Amino acid sequence: RMTSISDNSESLVYRKDTNGVATITLNRPHVLNALNPELFIELRALITSIEDDQNDIGVVIIRGAGRAFSAGNDLGSIAKGEQAPSKYFQSETIDALEELPQPVIASVKGACYTGALELMLAADLVIAGDNAVFCDTHAPFSLTPLWGMTKRLPLRIGPAAAKEMMYTGKRVMPEEALK
Repeated sequence: RMTSISDNSESLVYRKDTNGVATITLNRPHVLNALNPELFIELRALITSIEDDQNDIGVVIIRGAGRAFSAGNDLGSIAKGEQAPSKYFQSETIDALEELPQPVIASVKGACYTGALELMLAADLVIAGDNAVFCDTHAPFSLTPLWGMTKRLPLRIGPAAAKEMMYTGKRVMPEEALK
């Protein structure tokens, strides 16, 4: 059985259901799926719809269209002063993804930087392609990680490795991430 919900190439995020698997696709490939407030609004709506579909959806996959999972927070959006509906909207959206009753799998290819790393960390499992690159660039851009990085990254990879990533902006390739 295949159902398509919000499968719209015009959407910033879309959902496609196949045989009990809901695939959420970040859909801004021209900017490496950079995360802006409008994308988060669409993402939150899809997460809510999946939570409401517990009888039909058993697994959730989150991925990026094109050649990257996501380059992270859209710095152009920040420069323009674009705002989310509330102060903690992005963080609460990532929490909602983490709290879904279904297992969530992040399918990562290419860039997974900063805010995208925070989004990925809300998944239960991560499947990384050979070209995946994980990096936290909060410090080099003088940004504060507000979406759960400081809690989730140390739990996932240990405090010392998390501090090294967060303090230095070190790029981690899939082989090292696996270790």
